Amino acid sequence: MNNEDYHYIFTSFDMELFDMEDFYYNRVNMSGWRLVDRDSDKVRDILQVMEKFHPIGASILSGGHIKTEPAMVYDAVQVLALSLAGMEEPIKPDNVSCDNIAPWTQGRNLYENLNKITAHGLTGPIEFTDGKRSDFKLQLMRLTGGDSGRMTVAGHWTPSGGLAITDPAAYKRDPPPNVTLTVVTVEASLET
Repeated sequence: MNNEDYHYIFTSFDMELFDMEDFYYNRVNMSGWRLVDRDSDKVRDILQVMEKFHPIGASILSGGHIKTEPAMVYDAVQVLALSLAGMEEPIKPDNVSCDNIAPWTQGRNLYENLNKITAHGLTGPIEFTDGKRSDFKLQLMRLTGGDSGRMTVAGHWTPSGGLAITDPAAYKRDPPPNVTLTVVTVEASLET
């Protein structure tokens, strides 16, 4: 199952950080998604600053690239700071009790400020609509075999535009084979 007749789709946003050397030369089809545009100059500049904060910087970077989860945390802190800075009055923490179900008095203002945020972080443009991130792009990555042996961008997906394949030859064979596809998944339960 390690040849061109099979196609594997990774659900990790960090596929290109995996060691894929064993798969470069056997033409196995591998695709995945990327949220952090590691080719962006802005991302490179921020990562150069992060590398100076040892040992924290070294633990979240892999080969000079940031993993997706710490990049999202970085962006979340940036968005929260921008939203707090936009508050008309200073934040006043309320006493919190599990017995009291009253909402936080400044929560609505913070939520409204969040929806006004427009920023550019490690995961690309950041914008919210009704409390949900609305402006982002996932890059479709695929493994290219042979001597180049690397991950390349084959398309992208956005919430508004859907999937756009920029390299249609990457997913088509000429002539198309008469093949029956078998899709296999593994059911897993999460225990809390």
